[in-house]
Amino acid sequence: MSCALRHRLDSLTIFCSISLAFSSLFCAPRQLLTVPLAQGQIKKAYDLYIASNGELYLLFAREAKKPFAGASYLWKIVLAKWDKNGRELWEKPLADCYGMDNRFSLFSGDSKEEIFIRGVIENRFILWKFGAQGEELWKIESQAAFSLPERIAIGDGAGGAYVVVPTPLLLSLDKKSLSPLDIIHYAANGKVIDSFPLTFGKSPENSWLPSGPETLDTLEGICTASPQELLLYGYSAGFGPYAGNVGHTMDYGWLSAPLIVTHVHIFLRKCDTRGRTLWNVLIPGNWNNLVVSAFAGKKGELTVCGVTSSFSCPDEKGRSLGDLYSLQTFVFRYSSRGEQLWCKQFGSGVSLSPVAVESDSQGNCYVLGEIKEVYPLQASSRQKPKRVFLASLNARGDFLWIKTFGTAVSTPFSCLRVEDGSGAVAFGLKTTRFDNSQSPQEEVWVLRFMPGS
Repeated sequence: MSCALRHRLDSLTIFCSISLAFSSLFCAPRQLLTVPLAQGQIKKAYDLYIASNGELYLLFAREAKKPFAGASYLWKIVLAKWDKNGRELWEKPLADCYGMDNRFSLFSGDSKEEIFIRGVIENRFILWKFGAQGEELWKIESQAAFSLPERIAIGDGAGGAYVVVPTPLLLSLDKKSLSPLDIIHYAANGKVIDSFPLTFGKSPENSWLPSGPETLDTLEGICTASPQELLLYGYSAGFGPYAGNVGHTMDYGWLSAPLIVTHVHIFLRKCDTRGRTLWNVLIPGNWNNLVVSAFAGKKGELTVCGVTSSFSCPDEKGRSLGDLYSLQTFVFRYSSRGEQLWCKQFGSGVSLSPVAVESDSQGNCYVLGEIKEVYPLQASSRQKPKRVFLASLNARGDFLWIKTFGTAVSTPFSCLRVEDGSGAVAFGLKTTRFDNSQSPQEEVWVLRFMPGS
């Protein structure tokens, strides 16, 4: 059997598996649509962005070649766009990059079909902006002292962007009170409008976190709470190195070292667009998956999601003896003033890893993520459980349902969209496909389901 024919059969198998899985999960009330992207062309999928009108952007490496024997792989990076039905609109070659650790993320600045790429290539920080037809509008490039999480950039609603960037290394070494991070506000034309540091300090008046013992504070993301307000979120680990140390971030080594870390708290900080703090919230508890996504709704309400084995919602009776140390997933909703409206738990005893949370116009909440489990090595792929989950809660926080889909090697993109007008919920997943005759490739699928009458 030729490689091309084998690939078509593999793609058809994955398509049928996803379709059959969803047909059993979502019956009459919801209509499911599956859209494949760039079939057979993806060596590595970096990020997927779903616009509010349903259009799709995918950033991926089409091929990896060695220029000569012994050389590193040369990855050809491509940005492509499809309409909501899967018809390709355009494709833009971006760069040829060496190395495996290059990271990219996509976000949008406004409703003019413009798209941003935030990238880290080796030790270079790059911010691109592209127009509706894939034309490059501008590009900013600088040296980066260390890499940062992908989700710390957001559009400003007027064609510009707020981007968290590392402070130049030499400026950070001698001043422990100086944050290694700055937020830069770029205008639609790429010019800098304003910038302000994320100040770490030990007194409430000059710190972006409440005062307390020495901590290691790690920013996970940023989102817009309103046109004049930003929300920063991340986690703070007690008894770590001084918070201002350059390049230090939390990793599994810290989380698994109880003699070093006594607590891992979630922090939420709301500030205006000049960096002035409006309020701080610190959620106690040793969070495992921590705060992975936060979303500010139409009324400025904030939805936060995290996983821990040592937390209980304040209005509940607490954990039972049989459930004392099990992992549970928690969803919080806060008002625009930082007041907790509700706290809900689901997924008892299951290690879930949420990657995105989104709310619709009625306040209903959707949580997308990955199921983290150790599967038996001897089990066949047909016996292994699906890895991707989607959960739903209503506007009061009541748990409605949780569904699983994909395969044992599927992972979700951290993009979850409730589309304007139709109310369709759209998200994407990628599945690694192994072939004995060639290197691994990835299949990318966008799934969209419509609320029924």
